[in-house]
Amino acid sequence: MVYMRKLESTAGLIGLLILVCAATSNAEDEYYTWVDEDGVVNYSEHNPQGFDARFITRSQRFGYQSEEPLEQEAPEQTATQQTAAPAAEEERDIDVEIATQKTRIDKEIATARKSNCNIGKLNLAQLQNYHRLKVQDDDGQVRVLSEEEKQSRIDTAKTTIRENCS
Repeated sequence: MVYMRKLESTAGLIGLLILVCAATSNAEDEYYTWVDEDGVVNYSEHNPQGFDARFITRSQRFGYQSEEPLEQEAPEQTATQQTAAPAAEEERDIDVEIATQKTRIDKEIATARKSNCNIGKLNLAQLQNYHRLKVQDDDGQVRVLSEEEKQSRIDTAKTTIRENCS
C-alpha cells in the first residue's frame, strides 16, 4: 500500500502539473497595470476607472519601457451619453468575461477529471493485482489492509472511474 500512496502522490503531482500548464497556456497576452493609492501594483484584463493604467501587449511586455504613450481617456461626454454608454459597455464586458471564465473553468474541470480518472485506474489496478496491501495509519503504524477495507477501496476506485472517465 506504501507503493500505492507513492503512486497516488506521483499521479496527483502529474495531474497538478498538467493543470498548471493548462492554466498558464491560457493566460491573457494583454492586460493593464497600475499602482493604487496604497502603492500596490495591480493587474487586470480591463482598464480600471479612476487610475492611470498602462496597457501591456504581447509586443510590449511588462518591465520594458514603451515608446508609446499611455492610452488616453475619451473626451468628456454629455450626461446622457455618460450614463447610457457605460451601461451597455459593462453588459458587453460582463458577458465576455463570463464566457471567458466559463471556458477556463470547463477546461480546468476537464483536466481534473482526466487526472482523477487516471488515479482511479491506477488505484484499481494496484488493488486488484496485489493480495496483501500495506498501509500506514495516521499514527505511523504499518498494517495490512483487511479484505473488507480492500473491497471498500476497490468500490471507491470504481466509483471514481465511473464518475470521471466518460
